[in-house]
Amino acid sequence: MKFSQRPILFFRLSFILILAMIFYLATTDVGPSLLQNTNDKVQHLLAFGALAFLADFSFPKQSFNREKFFSLVAIGILIEFIQSFLPYREASFFDILADTLGIAIYAFFYRQLKHLPILEKRWRT
Repeated sequence: MKFSQRPILFFRLSFILILAMIFYLATTDVGPSLLQNTNDKVQHLLAFGALAFLADFSFPKQSFNREKFFSLVAIGILIEFIQSFLPYREASFFDILADTLGIAIYAFFYRQLKHLPILEKRWRT
């Protein structure tokens, strides 16, 4: 059984929504009160790990390849570039490293996800 169009649409819309939320939070001076006590680098790692998951499941015909990996890294770099022009934000190389680590953690573990019954359809052909 193939991954049907409905879940693909769900993952793509989720990717766009999460990406929009990340851009909003990264470019405004308003911080989320829910995550106030969480380390900034942990937030970056989790956000980009989630983006990697959503990007991978949005395009299930391809494995989690270089294009997906480096496209997400480029998004992290773009966010930091934009932040460098904002007076209430500051760009950080360590944020880019945390973003990349979140993506790399997903890349390292994504093959193990095929053993989870709820996600196994993603790898069926």
